[in-house]
Amino acid sequence: VLSAKVSGPAHQALAVRFASARNDSQQKKAVTRLIANGRAHQDLLGGLADLERALAYRTGEAKGAALLNSAQRKLELAAEADDINAFPRFLLAQCLFNLAKQIEASDGDSTPLMKQFGRELRAAYRFRDSLQDVNLQREIEADYALLVRGRAEEAIPLYEQITESQGYSDTARRANWMLAGIYGGDWGVDPSFVNQEKAKRRIIQVLALWPESNEARFIRRVLRWDEEQGETKFEHFPKENESLARKVDREV
Repeated sequence: VLSAKVSGPAHQALAVRFASARNDSQQKKAVTRLIANGRAHQDLLGGLADLERALAYRTGEAKGAALLNSAQRKLELAAEADDINAFPRFLLAQCLFNLAKQIEASDGDSTPLMKQFGRELRAAYRFRDSLQDVNLQREIEADYALLVRGRAEEAIPLYEQITESQGYSDTARRANWMLAGIYGGDWGVDPSFVNQEKAKRRIIQVLALWPESNEARFIRRVLRWDEEQGETKFEHFPKENESLARKVDREV
């Protein structure tokens, strides 16, 4: 059982998962239509690598921002070269979200980046059938439901299907993290979806199954995880993504 006392606030992205490059081998193989242009294929893999390396830095650090800018350029080229492939567009959306976090951390206007994020996520959703990986398709559908349609009730069962079918995969880790955020009241969800016990269970799942993940490191650092007591001291789940989620152009 988790106790309930929050430590000092910190401006790191709660959705560390949105910075997580989809770099596991299963998801790299999920692109069914190989990009014929060799340079574009190189840009896709290079963008993935830059996005992953950016995880080493906290929001607001210049080196992390530089890596995200590099990833954006490469992923845009990959998306242009294979413009009906969901994978590079989905990666580009994740990169744009994290760039928006950088802008927000410096009190800049993140609205243009979030509008572009919405466009890329819509495109990934339109072209999701280009992917062989059913759970990656579900992840795109869940993100689209939550962030473009604003329908947490549609996103939750999709994320839950992923956690039930994918075991220890990175896809399952990300789904658990998104569910923790939803149940914790982040992402601009209606208060009726808030369930602290469910949020705690998802957090514990991440710590137990992926102890070396970026999400687990975030929990231990920001939410003050106590290894000895097996609990973290927080009162409310941080809502660091609510303002960004509200900047996405919503579909009715």
